Amino acid sequence: MSKFIVIDTETTWSNRVMSIGAVISDSDNMQPLDCRYYILDPEYKAGGMYAGVLLHRRAVKPIVCTRSEAMSDFKKCCSENDIHEIFAYNALFKIIYRKFHI
Repeated sequence: MSKFIVIDTETTWSNRVMSIGAVISDSDNMQPLDCRYYILDPEYKAGGMYAGVLLHRRAVKPIVCTRSEAMSDFKKCCSENDIHEIFAYNALFKIIYRKFHI
């Protein structure tokens, strides 16, 4: 089964990433298979347009962690799911792809 991951971010007023949502989907039927929602600490404490809703009740329990911990888990998740394609609204995440050689 071929899979891909789609990510979205929210940023602080100073343009730092404060949360990352990620959904793994089946490439054939486009159905979601797994998801992650990272809230980056301490970045989220700086505030931003959506900072007030980051910790609200959600279908997916947020993982509050450092940027380094989030990227480590993200890399592990991609590796375990044999993911080679990452799609994101924010093109800067190409840097993550190159850095971790997913």
